[in-house]
Formats: sequence, structure tokens, C-alpha cells
Amino acid sequence: MRSPRLVVLALIAVPCLVAGAGADPFPAPPPGARGLLLLTGADGGYVEPKGCWGYEGGSLYRPALDRWLASSWPSLPRLWVSTGNVTTLPEFDDGVVADPARSFAHLDATGYAVVGVGAMDLDRLGPDGLRALRGRHAFELVATNLVEFETGRPLVAPVAVREVAGRRIAFLAVLEHQPERVWVTGEGLTVVTVDPERAVREQLARIGDDVDAVVLLSTLLQGSLRALLRAVPPFDLVAASSGTYFTRGTIDLEGHPVVWLGNWGQRLGVVPLDRDGALGPAVTVRVDETFPVDPATGRLRERAARAETR
Repeated sequence: MRSPRLVVLALIAVPCLVAGAGADPFPAPPPGARGLLLLTGADGGYVEPKGCWGYEGGSLYRPALDRWLASSWPSLPRLWVSTGNVTTLPEFDDGVVADPARSFAHLDATGYAVVGVGAMDLDRLGPDGLRALRGRHAFELVATNLVEFETGRPLVAPVAVREVAGRRIAFLAVLEHQPERVWVTGEGLTVVTVDPERAVREQLARIGDDVDAVVLLSTLLQGSLRALLRAVPPFDLVAASSGTYFTRGTIDLEGHPVVWLGNWGQRLGVVPLDRDGALGPAVTVRVDETFPVDPATGRLRERAARAETR
């Protein structure tokens, strides 16, 4: 029988090989764009450069990229959003993971507006730890299908509405349903996941026509995501941290536009808002040697700096 450690190393090796293949440069916003959504996937507890990537978690490149965007296209407002699973459990990486408080503080410092809750975040922080984040940071923590069993109340916000370029966008975030598990608060209440389809339908009914677009943030496994999308009305965009390493840009999945963002800060989803404020097609940007910011140091690359002075 193959040891679990060898299996983990084999899985890690796959994205390391993929990262070096044919990357796309950072895209210029289309003419008439009014704003940008910047989407990231599951950081998995990585914050500082280490391992085969050299740029996990984006703690260095994201703030530098935000400054570069502000100077390159100062008229375009930006909205940073994370799917969730910001942290992970120490046993998944030989104990070499960042303190959760530090991981979330980096998102806050970059200016994230919305951060989904993933199953890893729930396991690492527990319900009380997640609630404590709400008053500590400016971003909204969202989990659409996570509730107190006794009261039915959501543990954190089930939906967040944010405005960019004069358009109101609602963000829902779903994590894997684990009906056999419970988490206990300091008050003795039990926290459970509920069926994502039911939770999503309830929130969509509440939102109604009060927003201009609805975006789903997903840390679901790919099979669970397919089942959910097959059962609910089409979203304007689905940002998912599970999928295939070889998918770029926006794909159609069960009638929904889906962009897969992956793990460890290796990909960035860039979604322009067009002149009418509608969400344009998402572009998946690989964070590598073609990126305007060196992800290992957070410094502008020379060619990017030269382009800014033209």
C-alpha cells in the first residue's frame, strides 16, 4: 500500500509542473470597462514563499498588484474576492502553515471585500473563531449554508452585497455539506452545514431583483458543484476553487459561467464590468514569470515598470 505521504507529494508535484507551462500576461481592461472583480481561490494556509511554487498565498504579490492596478488604471475601481479555504490544517502540510490570523490579516491589508468560508476554515478556526473574524477585519465573511442547528441562524453572513462601478453585486459562498458532522460554539450551540441547494434557493428568493448581478463563491468538490448548478437558476458568475488544472478562462458548467481559480494563489480571476455595468467574461491569469509583479518578492518587474512610464 502506498504511503499517504507519497500520495500527497505526488499530488503536489502535478501543479508544480503545470505552473511553468504557457502562461498568459495580465490582460488590459477592455475599452469602456467601468471596474474590475479580482478573484482568488483557496490559499490553503500559505502566506510566505516556500516549496516548489515560491509564491503561495499571494501575501506579497496581491498588495503590489493592487498598487500597480491603481497606478495603471486609476479610474477603475477594484473589488477583491476570495472563494474561501484561506487556511488549512497543519497535518496537511507537515505543520508548515501560516497562523490563520496572519492569513486573514493579509487579505484585509490587500483590501478584500468578500471572503467565503471553506470547510478547512471551519475546521481550523471553529465557529467561535470564524465569528471573531467578523469584527476584526473590513471584509465580509460569507457562508450561505452554515447555520446554528438550534436557532436556524446563519453563523456568519449568508450573502454579501457590494457595490463596484455603481453596480450592486451579491456574493453567496457555499462549502461542502457534511451532514454527519457538528461544530460546537462556546455557548453550547451546534453548528451544521445544510444542503447547498436549499440554502442557495432561500437566499436567491430573498435577494430577488434588488441587485444587478449574483456571484457564487464555491469551495465545493467538483461533483458537488455540478449537482448544485444543475439544480439552481443560472448565476452571473461562479468562482470555484475545485476543478481542473488545465481549464482557463470561463467555461460553461450546467448552464452557468464558471471560472476555476485553484489553490495556493497560483491563479487570479479578472472580471471586467463593461460600460453597462454587466460582468464581462472572466480571464484566468497565471501568476508566473509573465506576471507584472514578481510573486516571490512583491516587486514590480522591470518590463512592467517600463510600461508604466511610457
